[in-house]
Amino acid sequence: MAPAQSFLLNTGRRIPTVGLGVYKTPADQCVSLVREALNVGYRHIDSAALYYNEEEVCEGISQWLAEDPSRKREDIFYTTKIGDLFHGYEKTKNAIRGSLEKARKIGYIDLILIHSPQSDGERRHGSWKVLEEAYEAGTVKNIGVSNYGIKHLKELLAYPDLKVRPAINQFELHPWLQRPELVGFCREHDIAVEAYSPLARGQKVADPVVVKIDRHQGPAGPEPRRVRLRPGPRGPRDSQRPRGKLYQRLGPNNVSFGL
Repeated sequence: MAPAQSFLLNTGRRIPTVGLGVYKTPADQCVSLVREALNVGYRHIDSAALYYNEEEVCEGISQWLAEDPSRKREDIFYTTKIGDLFHGYEKTKNAIRGSLEKARKIGYIDLILIHSPQSDGERRHGSWKVLEEAYEAGTVKNIGVSNYGIKHLKELLAYPDLKVRPAINQFELHPWLQRPELVGFCREHDIAVEAYSPLARGQKVADPVVVKIDRHQGPAGPEPRRVRLRPGPRGPRDSQRPRGKLYQRLGPNNVSFGL
């Protein structure tokens, strides 16, 4: 199995280029799903407090690591997110404490994101201060945001007490939603772009262009979802995160970057 591709974040740490999102994956399926994903080559698993499966994801990672002493925790990248209801300094502090408790078997969290900017400026600011504290304490190795537009990124970057810039902005991005201004702003400010729903939520399976490319690949060529996964705005710090509840899709999604 080839090592997972990765790229450098502004923190000096690396993140795998492709990650597996576990949104809408039932908690009772997460342990086995995560273990299988790691077996086929994934090294980044993306959860969130609002997915209600953080502990099960971490259990899956822990079990996989325990199966073979040559497997190292630092080779796995685990992401979680702070939900909108937990914005504000004290609420975010409690939320991070809870997420760290769920991740106790794997020791630390590689990346925490503010899941969305849907509150107000004061609470967003308070949340970011807590993320900075967790980063400085070393319990969280990278911090960032999700679903932030340019307006909210400018607000964050203008905090007078800003200590740590976001390493990542995760938002929906694919060939039918390329968002060049937002991508450009992130790159200009050394914020990595991470795409979710790079498969366009499965809504473009019959797109004529995708079907034509797929046919051009021939009978043994990739299926349409793999043709779609690879294209899009790309840079040295761009990552993509498909969602894979079905085991048979894990391998095809993960190898699509070889196309």
